[in-house]
Amino acid sequence: MLNFLVWNQHKKNLIRAIVDIYNSERFDFIALIESQVDPNSTIKSLNAVSRYNFRSVVDPNPEPYFIIIYNDKFSDVQIRLDNTRVVIYQLFPKSYLDLILVTLHIPSKLRSSSKRQALFVRKTIDSIRSIEQYLNHDRTIVIGDFNLNPYDDAMLGADEFHTCMDLNHLRSRPSRIVHGDEFHHFYNPMWGTMGDRTTGPPGTYFYDDSSEYINTFWNTYDQVILRPSIANILSSSSPKIITNSKNYNFLDFNGRPDSALASDHLPIAFSLDDNQIKEAK
Repeated sequence: MLNFLVWNQHKKNLIRAIVDIYNSERFDFIALIESQVDPNSTIKSLNAVSRYNFRSVVDPNPEPYFIIIYNDKFSDVQIRLDNTRVVIYQLFPKSYLDLILVTLHIPSKLRSSSKRQALFVRKTIDSIRSIEQYLNHDRTIVIGDFNLNPYDDAMLGADEFHTCMDLNHLRSRPSRIVHGDEFHHFYNPMWGTMGDRTTGPPGTYFYDDSSEYINTFWNTYDQVILRPSIANILSSSSPKIITNSKNYNFLDFNGRPDSALASDHLPIAFSLDDNQIKEAK
């Protein structure tokens, strides 16, 4: 298994919490958004408790939006495109073929219109397609703080992320034709994590503003989506929303993200089953 952690840390230094989660979950790849941790200190702390050696991606941006830390289950991780809020990496797992990993942080609904978010998504899709064409494959995974729910238009639109909740359907129909143009899908497993009938919390982010005309309160802004060509290696227990570790509870007494203790976003985790895609290189 390759285990991934994704966490918007709300501009905090949560190194102790990261290590505590690692002691329970044993992640191989960590993507931090809006984090104030020092990568070198984090690596040192992780290496002290791991049998694998961790290192970080050196980002030429003096104030990178993302901190990427990975262990030696990967031979390399390279930046292919850096647009500040969208960074596209090429991952080289030792056990199988390379992957495209997109990290993103879409502007918040509190400060951006839906039209601006949609424009951001369309530009991101253009960048993804460009990298897929350049690398001649679409083994693509997108992670981050989407500031969108799975049911929002920009997640569903044919010329936007064009996600679908049904992997069985996508296996036979990974794309569709709309007004004469072909649009490729992403699979979105986050639908299975939503609501209070799941094993975890109803979402990853709670927004309590009773003055809004429409407010779902719980939101699933932190997501992972995958192209159908790679979605079959997502483990059956993935993704999951992390609410606690051995020494931390990331929910307050109301069962909502505890921003005083940690972050206003809950971390998400997912695993890829490398045994399913070991192919001759």
